[in-house]
Amino acid sequence: MSNNLNLILVGGGHTHALVLKHWMAHPIDNVQITLISPHSHSPYSGMLPGLLAGYYTFSQTHIDLQQLAHEANIEFIQQPVTAIDHLRQCIYLADGQQHQYDIASINVGSTPNPEIPGSQQHATPVKPIAEFLQHWQRLQTEIRQQPNQRIAIIGGGAGSVEVALAMAHALKPWGTQLSLITRAGDILSEYPRKARRLSKERLALHGIEVLTNMNVDEIHADGLSCSGQKYSYEHIFLCTQAAAANWFRQSGLATDQRGFITVNNYLQTTTAGNLFAAGDCAHFQSEPLPKAGVYAVREADILFHNLQAACQGTHALKPYQPQRDFLSLLAMGDHYAIGCKFGLTVSGHWVWRWKDQIDRHFMARFNAG
Repeated sequence: MSNNLNLILVGGGHTHALVLKHWMAHPIDNVQITLISPHSHSPYSGMLPGLLAGYYTFSQTHIDLQQLAHEANIEFIQQPVTAIDHLRQCIYLADGQQHQYDIASINVGSTPNPEIPGSQQHATPVKPIAEFLQHWQRLQTEIRQQPNQRIAIIGGGAGSVEVALAMAHALKPWGTQLSLITRAGDILSEYPRKARRLSKERLALHGIEVLTNMNVDEIHADGLSCSGQKYSYEHIFLCTQAAAANWFRQSGLATDQRGFITVNNYLQTTTAGNLFAAGDCAHFQSEPLPKAGVYAVREADILFHNLQAACQGTHALKPYQPQRDFLSLLAMGDHYAIGCKFGLTVSGHWVWRWKDQIDRHFMARFNAG
C-alpha cells in the first residue's frame, strides 16, 4: 500500500503551470501529483491579441500541459472536472472517473456569462480561449471567401478593445466592419482618461465603430436588439464580465455572490483547509480582486509554498498580499500599445516592444526547449 500523498491540480492555468515549474526545482518525496485539464494546451492570455493579429504562432502563445507534466514526471489527465466532494476528498470527471486526493488546488479560470438571451445559441464567447480560437480560425476562412461582413464585439473592457483591434488588423484586407458595443457610458471605465482617449483614437483609426450606453436585450441569428432596435451582424463575440463554473456551487463549495470560490489569505478555500484555489476562479475574501492575469501569476509563489507546506506539515503557510497597483499593457494593433500604472499612461510602438519582451520572457519559462 502506497504512503504517497495525492496532490491534484485541477486546471492548467497560469498559476498551476508556474507551481509545477517551481515543484520541478524543489520536489518533495512521497507526493504524487496529478494535473487535470480539459485541454492539452493552456493559452497565455497576454498574447491573445498578438495571436489573433498574426504576430505569434499557436505554440508561442500556449503552454503544452502534456509536455510540462512529462518534464515534471507527473500524471496528466485530459478531462473536464464536473464536481468535487470535499468531504470524501474526491474529484469527479466528465468521463466517469473518480480521483481521491489528500490535497487539491483549483485554477480553472472563468466561463462565458450567458446572461444575454440568445447568447448561447448565436454568439461566441472569448473565453474559454481554446473554443474561441477554433471559431476564429473558421471565421477567417469564411471571410476570405465571403468578404465585407459585419462583426459585433460586446464588451467595453480592456479585453474587448484588444480583441477588436486585433481582429481589425487581421481582417483588414477583406473589408470587415467591426462594432464595439458596451452598456457603459465609455470604454475602459477603470482606466485613466488619457488611456481611454488614446484607445478611442486607435479604434477610430482602424474604422471600428464604438457604441456606448447600449444594453443588448437579445442576440439573434442575424444580429442583436437594443431597446427595441435591431442591428444586423453576421458574427457576434462576447467579451463581457465572465462567470464562474456551475460546478463550484453544485459541489457545495463556499462562493461569493457571483459563484467564484471563496479563499482566505493563504489561498485556501473557506470550505476546506486542504483545498486551495487561485486565479480568476477564486474570490479573495479579505480584498476582492479584479479578474486579471497578473494576480494569477503573482499567486503562484504563495500557492507553491502553501501546497508544499500542506504536504509536509512542517512549516507555516504564507499569506498572499496583492499588489496595490499593477502595470497594465494593452495591445492596440500595428505593434502599438498603451501602458498604465499609478494613474500614469504611456503609449507608442516602444510600449509594444516592452510588452512583447515581457510576454516572451514569461513563455520562455515553458517553451525553452
